[in-house]
Amino acid sequence: MKTHPLLSFGNYYTTERSFYRTTSSTDWKKSMTVVLYYMPHSPPCRSVMMVAKHLGVQFNLKFISIPQLEQLKPSFLEINPQHTVPTMDDNGFILWER
Repeated sequence: MKTHPLLSFGNYYTTERSFYRTTSSTDWKKSMTVVLYYMPHSPPCRSVMMVAKHLGVQFNLKFISIPQLEQLKPSFLEINPQHTVPTMDDNGFILWER
């Protein structure tokens, strides 16, 4: 399976824009669906992903291309009016860096 070098974290693997843990974890970790809007080369995004790896949190990754101004699209501005990454959506609880 082809993985992005920045997204290869130990016993994790990536498929396009989803992030999965390959070992078993507790039920609450399996039921969480946290969406992370990110850009791979962003140091804050990589920090969030490293902490998630340590905690065993699974993310559904949504790539935001800053050079293509995807952060200024109305759909993303509804989620994060400051149009910054990383932005996390945990079942309606939106969190971003100020």
